[in-house]
Amino acid sequence: MRLTELDAILDFGVGCGRVARHWAGSGVDVHGCDYNPVLVEWCRRNLPHVTAASNGLDPPLSYENERFDFVYALSVFTHLTERQQRLWITELRRVTRPGGLVLFTTHGPALRFSDPAWPTPEILQRLADGELVVTLPSTPAAMRAPRCIRARGCRSTCLPGSTCSSTPRMAPR
Repeated sequence: MRLTELDAILDFGVGCGRVARHWAGSGVDVHGCDYNPVLVEWCRRNLPHVTAASNGLDPPLSYENERFDFVYALSVFTHLTERQQRLWITELRRVTRPGGLVLFTTHGPALRFSDPAWPTPEILQRLADGELVVTLPSTPAAMRAPRCIRARGCRSTCLPGSTCSSTPRMAPR
């Protein structure tokens, strides 16, 4: 997909616009949405090229079907529960045009933790086996009990230049 082919994009989880700010002057219709209304208001005041909107913790978004050529969610899905991830994947596909692209990031095998006891060897093996590992965020790292499921609906691929062996990514519509 080339920049010249893009009509409209969505930065899902726009936050303070750390990525959306770079679209200024591109000629692309840039939209950003976030759960945090304070950050949405900040984007409205400081990034005039971004149409910023609030969204709920769960879908839907306020956009019509097939609105965007490119939708990205960088460092968002790692903050969601498994249920929310599945709901949002479906919703992001809904607002993406046929032939469009949805890109989201997740923690991969190159992730390094500050606590050397975390993750446990069992969790490392589950990650190596391609499982999505969800832990309870309210418990201390040493007490976290993993709830693992086999990821479905995604294919594994490695982006050029990355050091991963497999990065979950949604196939384009």
